[in-house]
Amino acid sequence: KGLCSYIFGDDGTDINNENRMCWAPVFSLASVWNEKFSTFFEYNNRFILLGSSLVPFQKIPVRGSFALILADHIDNYKINNFDEINWVFNVSVGF
Repeated sequence: KGLCSYIFGDDGTDINNENRMCWAPVFSLASVWNEKFSTFFEYNNRFILLGSSLVPFQKIPVRGSFALILADHIDNYKINNFDEINWVFNVSVGF
């Protein structure tokens, strides 16, 4: 983490803990298997994720992503036990 401060308040990611807002590197490793399906590993300063992305339609620019949260910033990126793993789902639309 770098360039952290409370100058704009907290980061707003957890109502039980006040966390500093930080600027930090983000990275992703991905494998694109075909025009519709890809898999990825991502670190985004909040989560470490492992997931997949799917484009269900060829003519409509919609993408759905599903990822397991392997670790988060609350526990200082400690890898979660199997019963602690959570997930996220995102839908994005291109223009």
